[in-house]
Amino acid sequence: MSRQRNRLVCQLHAVLCDLIPGGFAKEITAGQAAIVIDKIEPHGTAGTARLELARDLLAGIRSVDEHRRQVKKRLARLVAASKTTVTDVYGVGPVVAATVLGYVGDVRRFQSRITSPRTTRPHRSRRPPATGTCIGYRYAGIGSSTTLSTWPP
Repeated sequence: MSRQRNRLVCQLHAVLCDLIPGGFAKEITAGQAAIVIDKIEPHGTAGTARLELARDLLAGIRSVDEHRRQVKKRLARLVAASKTTVTDVYGVGPVVAATVLGYVGDVRRFQSRITSPRTTRPHRSRRPPATGTCIGYRYAGIGSSTTLSTWPP
């Protein structure tokens, strides 16, 4: 959604540069764009078509902004329902917390040290553990390098 909004803002900026003599040099918001569009007097049919395009792009930006607000509220509710403490970390909001929880999943699936039986040892495989850089690994590039390895694990 952020990429879509950025694309719409860039397109609106380009159209406004065609409609306004000297262009529009500032970073533009939906409120600023609405004020500027209301002041434009189109010249000819091409100017009228560009002004209609600018209004359509502004409506698209407002629609994406509203959709982003709704998604953020929904994510905040879902993260709060998960009763996670990841949001206690400074700078972690509902979107980042939802992303982290999406990758990690429910950590309650692991036994804690207190509840695990102390008489058994964990099973150890003879193979070395797979790293995050081998081909076919779901999160390739998370290991020590961002380049995929062509060597077998």
